[in-house]
Amino acid sequence: MKKNHTNRLFAMLLLAMFCMASCSDMTSEESRVEEEYYTLTVLCTKAEPATKALSFGSQGVLTTWTAGDKVTVSKKNAQGEYVKLDGALEAQSNDSKTLFTGQLKDNLQVGDELLLEYESPAYDKQEGSLDYIAKHCDYALATIRVSAANPSTRAAETDAAEFTSQQAIVLFKLQAKDESSVEAETFTLSYGGSKIVVTPKTATDELYVAIPAISSAMLSLAAETLSEGNYAYSKSGVSFDKEKYYQVKVKMEQRPEVGGLFYSDGSWGTHNPHDANRQPIGIVVYLGDDAVSENMGHGLVMALKNSATDIIWSKNSEGWQFPESEAVTCPNEALVDYGGYAKTQATSQFPAAASALGYQPAAPSNGKTTSWFIPAVGQWLAVVGPQGIGRGYAPSKWKNGNNKEWLGPNGQLSDVIRVEAEGVTLSRINGALAKAGAGNYEEIEERNYWTSSENSNNRAIRMNFGHDKGFSHCKVKNEKKEEKYAVRPFLAF
Repeated sequence: MKKNHTNRLFAMLLLAMFCMASCSDMTSEESRVEEEYYTLTVLCTKAEPATKALSFGSQGVLTTWTAGDKVTVSKKNAQGEYVKLDGALEAQSNDSKTLFTGQLKDNLQVGDELLLEYESPAYDKQEGSLDYIAKHCDYALATIRVSAANPSTRAAETDAAEFTSQQAIVLFKLQAKDESSVEAETFTLSYGGSKIVVTPKTATDELYVAIPAISSAMLSLAAETLSEGNYAYSKSGVSFDKEKYYQVKVKMEQRPEVGGLFYSDGSWGTHNPHDANRQPIGIVVYLGDDAVSENMGHGLVMALKNSATDIIWSKNSEGWQFPESEAVTCPNEALVDYGGYAKTQATSQFPAAASALGYQPAAPSNGKTTSWFIPAVGQWLAVVGPQGIGRGYAPSKWKNGNNKEWLGPNGQLSDVIRVEAEGVTLSRINGALAKAGAGNYEEIEERNYWTSSENSNNRAIRMNFGHDKGFSHCKVKNEKKEEKYAVRPFLAF
């Protein structure tokens, strides 16, 4: 009985000791966790003019701290590298000078070198004004040393932190090549894999942009306007230093647009009515740096008028002009038959090609375009397709009069091709032609136009435009070369 009582007492003693040990461990752990954090207080400012980071004096960019602003803290280790600490410091008031305080998970000691980083940029989206930059785009750093650290109170202080901006502010002044203003509704900057989109409250030709410091970067700019189309500019080796202000005048090149006018000097534009100082010679009907556009880099231009209205391709007796392997005999061959420039050059002795080559006004002489030519059937089809001015259905969705896929097993070369809603295709083409002004153009009509493509020794391919049953359609068909059809010249640029 006594032995049992002794055992019972021994067990109770062990339990008590275990509980004491556990409580001691918990207290020690809680104390250890608390001791890992130091409360740091820093006076954050910047030299005159008083501002947290951005300081461009006469440019009016003076920013102040806002209560609740946060900075992160990193400490330099023995290897000279800054390691970010858990925790952050928070501004206590709205002012150009304010105390920051917060808890950091570290045993701070006098002499520790700290890096403070303030970053509140929404660089990827800006409004183009200094006011917006001051409120939303500030990226600044400060280095300080711990000047006092009390292990018992876990409190530390530093010398005053003077922040320096890590970004540049650039005023972009946008102009066209002729030095007229380019008033952008949207302005996009791309550099080193990063992109900034600036959307001003109203269209403007002057935009302030905050940009992190960059060195020897490729800078690409794009401006979208309300009525003058899109403009572009690019330059390599661009550098913007931190804490610097730049004014940059940018002469941008207007991008070609489907439906825009093309001029005798090789330029393009979206002016309507056309620029009185330049002669329009055609409209841009296709954009793409590919075989469709003869690999010239931009696209295709349709002449404002026909070079002939009723003209033969050649005499039937002239026979094959190209290898038989290039003959267009089915829809899939027609879709990818390009190279109208070379075909026209090769048949320059025949009436249709000769009329295209002799079309006036002549193509630009700047070496950046081809001469006029008869488009191959695939080039005509590209014009009515989704990348062309017709903006029609994708070719895979083109149906014939029996609602079968034109490119499918039931499609025939001579089928009607339903490419868009009724009336849309020709209205888009002729609407663009009308920008040249009354009397300066001839509409594309519901009639036959020669292509430069062959079908057989005595037949060539022609295009026809029309509409029926709620669709705009075109029709590819082989015809005897002695038939008389119209020729509408194209050039590639």
